[in-house]
Amino acid sequence: MSRFKRRRLQPCDYCGGNAYYRLKNDKYCCEIHHSKCPGMKKKNSVGLKKVWNDQNSIFNSNEYRTKLSESLLVAQNKFETNKKRSDSLKGAWQDPNSTFNSNEYRRKKSRTMKELRSDPNNIYNSDEHKKNMSKSVKTAFQNPDIKQRHLESVSNPKARLENSKRIKAIWDDLDSVYNSDEFKLNRLKRQTNPESNWRKNHKRSVNASGFRRIHSERMLNGGAARANSFVQNPSKSQVLLFEKVRKIYPDAVLNYPVLNFSIDVAIPQENIAIEYDGSYWHQGRKEEDAKRQKELENIGWKFLRYVDYVPKTDILKNDLHHI
Repeated sequence: MSRFKRRRLQPCDYCGGNAYYRLKNDKYCCEIHHSKCPGMKKKNSVGLKKVWNDQNSIFNSNEYRTKLSESLLVAQNKFETNKKRSDSLKGAWQDPNSTFNSNEYRRKKSRTMKELRSDPNNIYNSDEHKKNMSKSVKTAFQNPDIKQRHLESVSNPKARLENSKRIKAIWDDLDSVYNSDEFKLNRLKRQTNPESNWRKNHKRSVNASGFRRIHSERMLNGGAARANSFVQNPSKSQVLLFEKVRKIYPDAVLNYPVLNFSIDVAIPQENIAIEYDGSYWHQGRKEEDAKRQKELENIGWKFLRYVDYVPKTDILKNDLHHI
């Protein structure tokens, strides 16, 4: 197909109008494809009407009608069964006494998911599966009903309160998976490993003022320290300092939560806190840092502070020895 310019236009071979395109079959047409030509559209519509009106055609036969009715019934039955299944699953998930909300079920599910994600040959780690998942999420959010539900859940303060209460109850429960030793150890491993995917992908953000008011008590009672422990974007110099400290003390922890604060690099066994103060972030914050240091020193923590430089391993060893 090619567009041509002439003073005298060629007539369309399908409708008789002015042709602007030459098709691959060496015919001239007013549109890019002959199916879009108004003359061809009329011909097709007339042909279809004749077929539908003809009593001897396949579309008007009893066999075709029976097959069509059977296929419609099958589709309707599938829709009803899927709807019943989704309703029963909703009821099961909303029921707090169901097996889906038990700690055993959550543990099993987390283990199976870990095994699947760790296996590189699994379908879930393939590029095709990831592309299909992203496409399905995009198509789901294109649906206006799903979009509206999502917006209502985000903007509705009652829904937020219910979600926060449910999450708080799970974290406060001592028998829950999140308070187990295995979960805590795995979380610490992920935090201390700078090359982990968790550090790259995990994000925590507090945006709404209403959310802050609801969780103010929890944040003051140690919740802020826990939130600070999820910090996933430490500076390069901070990570470098942590790596040097870890060579001397392998039990060192990055972004260690204490009281309502988060220490840059901590050695919990020795109660030593090592801070890196960059001039950009700590400009005009000397009083706040001093107050924070006093509160932690009253508990028994010892401080080492480095301003705008990362010391060598020999200097670090001497400072840690003479603290």
